[in-house]
Amino acid sequence: MESTEAAEAATDYVKELITVLSTEDTEMVQLQGIGAYQDKSNQIQRKMNDQMKNDILGLCAIKEEKEKHISTNHSDASHGTALAETTAEMDRAKQHQARVQQELSATRDRVQQCKTEKEQLEEERERVTENTTVRLPEVRHNFNLYSNISRIRWQEECKPGEINGFICNANDVKPFSLNSQQNSPFFIANYLWDLMEADW
Repeated sequence: MESTEAAEAATDYVKELITVLSTEDTEMVQLQGIGAYQDKSNQIQRKMNDQMKNDILGLCAIKEEKEKHISTNHSDASHGTALAETTAEMDRAKQHQARVQQELSATRDRVQQCKTEKEQLEEERERVTENTTVRLPEVRHNFNLYSNISRIRWQEECKPGEINGFICNANDVKPFSLNSQQNSPFFIANYLWDLMEADW
């Protein structure tokens, strides 16, 4: 009875591992996509920083030009107009800088979120790799051992909830087909033991 439960557990584990390994390629594609997104975010951040530097340099040049213009022209009217224009330019520059800062902050948040997702996917991949290299050989060994002792050969390709296979005795082969939803694990174990007992 213990060998039947162990064989069922081994079969379930192998099926789950196959499913996880088939999704590993999808996770690799996601990791590559996150890396590309992170590179693109870094490029956008550098471009925004360069734009901000250029804007500041442009504003400084405008300010110097306005100051020269104001110093050469002593009339109060032109002084007031130039000051108003400079103030308006400065206000526009501050608004532009605020927008760039918001975009930069949003980009940093997205990059951090991508890094977190990447770390989680790498941890999951390490866990799957460990299960593949450590647990899978152990499960295969136990599965083969139990199969050789009990002489049960399992049909691996069957519908969910079905337990199919055959038992090789000295003189014949006894097939079995059970449904785990209609029969209890106790009944299934006893049924398989009864099929094996004739040859033991």
